Amino acid sequence: MKTLRIIAFTLAIAALWVVPCAPHWFGASSPLLAQSPTPAPVDVNALPAHDNHEGLLIAADPYTDAERSKQTFGKNDPAKGGILPIDVYFRNDTDQAIRVDLSTVRLEVTPPDADHQKVGALSVKEVAVLVAHPGGTPDPSSSRKRIPRPIPMPSHDKAEDKIVAALQPFAFDSDVLPPRSTLHGFFFFDLSYDHSVLRYADLYVPDVTVVSSNKLLMYFDLPLQPAKK
Repeated sequence: MKTLRIIAFTLAIAALWVVPCAPHWFGASSPLLAQSPTPAPVDVNALPAHDNHEGLLIAADPYTDAERSKQTFGKNDPAKGGILPIDVYFRNDTDQAIRVDLSTVRLEVTPPDADHQKVGALSVKEVAVLVAHPGGTPDPSSSRKRIPRPIPMPSHDKAEDKIVAALQPFAFDSDVLPPRSTLHGFFFFDLSYDHSVLRYADLYVPDVTVVSSNKLLMYFDLPLQPAKK
């Protein structure tokens, strides 16, 4: 019996040595998984809405087509809450890391018959609220006093938590662009179901700096009219 115990113990130790360990870069926090999944490679230079200077190219791909948005996001489609997802690409062609202040990225909307409006990007939590509790009307011809709408924030909702978990992998959440890299992910804007305002809208990225020198780059301004489909 003692001999059998020794053999079993030896086999157990051997098994520990042959079980392969998963590479650490497959963890949930991996930068390889930080941005939104893309079904096919995208030629960033071919996107109609873009701005490129000082070694940084920013390009925008608005998801104005309802079927495309539904296929990408499934039952958690932001369009159900009147929200426009914009897949934004950042290509850093320099040898320096670049920082983007995500909190100041916004749409500048200037309709000819209305006041100029600044529409900030929504947090994933705010998107989840509007998807779980849609308000207003999906009829773009209806009157709308202003965008974005006030967002009710319930204390806690399990449905919202599920939507947050589903949409978070799509959201752009990296404020530092490594040298010679391309990152992309979605920014979400509440347009109250009305994509027609895109003909008067620019994606505005004002606060971009070189990390090493803290040099502020000229702002990036991407007219979205050419990208509207």
